Amino acid sequence: MRKTPIAEWLLARIVGSERAAAIYGDLEELAATRGSLWFWTAYARTLVTLGWRTPVAFLLAYAFSTWVAIGAFPTVHSVLRSFYRNVRNKPHQAFWNVFDRTIHHTTAHFWQIPLGDSLIALWFILPFVLVRFGLRDRLTQLASAIFLLTIPYFSLDMAAVNFTGFVIASILLVALSLRTWRRPMIVLAASVVPIAATIFLSPKVWFFFISRGHGFNSPQLQWAMALYRVVELCIAAIVCSYLYSRLLQRKPPDPSTIA
Repeated sequence: MRKTPIAEWLLARIVGSERAAAIYGDLEELAATRGSLWFWTAYARTLVTLGWRTPVAFLLAYAFSTWVAIGAFPTVHSVLRSFYRNVRNKPHQAFWNVFDRTIHHTTAHFWQIPLGDSLIALWFILPFVLVRFGLRDRLTQLASAIFLLTIPYFSLDMAAVNFTGFVIASILLVALSLRTWRRPMIVLAASVVPIAATIFLSPKVWFFFISRGHGFNSPQLQWAMALYRVVELCIAAIVCSYLYSRLLQRKPPDPSTIA
């Protein structure tokens, strides 16, 4: 077996090993008459043309999730909170009371924290998959549906929170029972886990630095948390892209199987 060059290996991370070998071979063949400068220029152009979606998707998702966390979430929370307070004071109150009695008082509260962390993770995952795979992709459609159906959670109204938990459980059961949506659900859940886990552990990271004398506004703490968040989102993006390529991406037909 021939040894794969680093340049071909990097290209394979974007388009797959078979297609990368074909593209790299064509570039090498043309470089024999056009020179090494042309080869590396064409190679760089190929990387940008075929691989721009992943870094752009990551940057936009990072910017969007940061903007939501810093600026938009308080506004979203206040608007939804006001809305659900008004709803509960009108004839719809009977529905919420029945729901509280049947769901709220028969379930433990331990699920609410991981549920919230998972839904917050969608503020990164949804923009990432939307840019990376497009709106017509099943993974994007599933993430969009869950995102829209679980917006009531961010009112932090107890009935709305419990209703969101009920919706999430229903979506999980339905998606895992349907063959068409099972794999997208697995990819989405696995992509959410790294972010939800790091959000859950972030108070411990804060406490670690504060217990060593660093203030809330100290540069050390701010840089550490920024790096912590970048690592968390990178892991989620890698997990999402890898599982997508393994479970959802259509593989090119094998020429040996074509009659």
